[in-house]
Amino acid sequence: MLDAKNNRLDYGAALKPPMGYDLDFAVTTTYTLDLEAILLIPVALFFSGDLDFNPKEIREDMLEALTNVSKHIAVFCQRGKIKVPKPYNPLMAYWEKGIHQIQMPNYDQSFHPKIWIIRYTAKNKKEPIKYRFISTSRNLTFSRDWDMAITTDGEVNKIEKENNKGIIDLLQYLKKTSGFNIPEVFFKELPKVAFEVPDGFTNIDFHPIGINKTYKNPITTKSEKQDYRLVVSPFLDKTTLNYFTGSTKQCAVFSTDFELSSLKEADLKSVTKKFCFSPFIEEAESMDELSEPDEIPMSQSLHAKLFIDKKGSSISWYLGSANATKPASEKNIEFMVELKTDSSSKGPQQMVRKLTTTSDSPICLFEPFDSEERTILESEKIKEQQIRKIIHTLSDIIITGKAIKNESGNYDLEITVPKKDLKLPEGIIIKIKPLPEKRKSSVAINAIEEQIITDFNNYEEINLSPFLIIEIELNSKIEKRFVVDMKINLEETRFNKIFSTIINNRSRFLNYLSFLLSEETPDKLEDEYIANKKRKGTGMDTSIAFFDGTPIYEKLMITSSRNPERLKKIDRLIERLKGEKETNGTEIVTIEFEELWQVFKPTNTIENGS
Repeated sequence: MLDAKNNRLDYGAALKPPMGYDLDFAVTTTYTLDLEAILLIPVALFFSGDLDFNPKEIREDMLEALTNVSKHIAVFCQRGKIKVPKPYNPLMAYWEKGIHQIQMPNYDQSFHPKIWIIRYTAKNKKEPIKYRFISTSRNLTFSRDWDMAITTDGEVNKIEKENNKGIIDLLQYLKKTSGFNIPEVFFKELPKVAFEVPDGFTNIDFHPIGINKTYKNPITTKSEKQDYRLVVSPFLDKTTLNYFTGSTKQCAVFSTDFELSSLKEADLKSVTKKFCFSPFIEEAESMDELSEPDEIPMSQSLHAKLFIDKKGSSISWYLGSANATKPASEKNIEFMVELKTDSSSKGPQQMVRKLTTTSDSPICLFEPFDSEERTILESEKIKEQQIRKIIHTLSDIIITGKAIKNESGNYDLEITVPKKDLKLPEGIIIKIKPLPEKRKSSVAINAIEEQIITDFNNYEEINLSPFLIIEIELNSKIEKRFVVDMKINLEETRFNKIFSTIINNRSRFLNYLSFLLSEETPDKLEDEYIANKKRKGTGMDTSIAFFDGTPIYEKLMITSSRNPERLKKIDRLIERLKGEKETNGTEIVTIEFEELWQVFKPTNTIENGS
């Protein structure tokens, strides 16, 4: 955001392994989570692929990455903040074991950090282990809001670094709170990782907020009065703003027109300079002359958080997830990165100029704020707090389910909602239904007594899911929809069924096999090519020959000598599809191919699973 023209955040590029390295394991945190958005992320982490494609268009790299995702990536989000996808995609099942929801103790607290900690291993085992740390203000969603991020890499060496204690303690908090066992190697190696300091800065520190009494907000707990402070925050409140202006000689505040207008004029009087995010940029996608024909217009509001303090020649930058609000200082779990420098070019006054001027465009990111004071109805605040309390209570309910096989071979669901002391305000109704459900409406629940719901039935195995949609209605209007999980035992065979509905014929099998051997997506393989063309060389039918003319046998020979690890992936592919048939009844994996495969089958195979 500080240099929108030349320094834009490419999420895919930020996640890609360094040259010569592979993903080992990644931990990421987010407040809200979009199940459709995270279908793309594994492509960057596993195959260094770009994320500029539609998740509805399934590719070989996307499918292969998703089948491995829960073994290599752990996502932590706030319970009750998973967005309802439109529509449900069975591939989301592969993420189920990789998503860990954090339930905060009180309704007015948020699990709000937005970081990545990624461990990469070198293809050449003599090279050191590398870690990447990413801190951003962006949630794992398709949001196009304006954000800020920092990415830094570090190698494991023999010298321990105190700077990384904040990262390690956050991981310990996640492990303890969720019950998920983050790989022990993170705790052993991170103390010995020297993360690179960005150009222009001299030091980097990591500050989790709220994970215990020791970790407080490093900005709002400063004892020394600052000379100048810059605040960039999409959310503001009176208490925090008064602290900021009272603990510095000069203060420049950057926020949205809505937030600044919501404060009283007296509260803004002590602010030296006030700027609001450009209304033109915020609504640009909705303008006919700027809209894209195939894109749904989305708001591009401010979402970045940045605080710059200057005391004498010492300058500190803080960027991450914390807003300029009281909850961010006293209630939430947050994460901020501190960068230190004595370079005047990084000072708050210089950044004010950078954010409010432009050399080659008539439009600035921020413009002077001069709007009138806005009155927010007290009734709206009360309603918002009521709904937040309800979401917190509903998220705390342990819903259980059973998938019962019926006479047709499909499954009927039995969902049990336990008794809960849930007092609903007048006009509010809670409804529930399975996430994959497309035909039936949600069913109302009362939570005053145990309730067994049997309305949802006859699901194919691929459409079973532990996820439920919860809807909060107020006077027959849906106010909130979110996703929670229920405790239900589902067969592991479900993942193979999902896989075989996509790789459902011999053509797609060979296409996928080619990708695993080369990790380069081939051209589409036409069914007629397989059916009619014969190849020489090995004397084998072209049903086991590639479309580039090279027989599979030769491809497998090359792979077994140069990249034997890929044979394990192929073995897992064959195990998934063994016994599966095309619509005409023929085997997808032929007996002839299985006999050929026995020559190359690795002795230590990877277990089949999600």
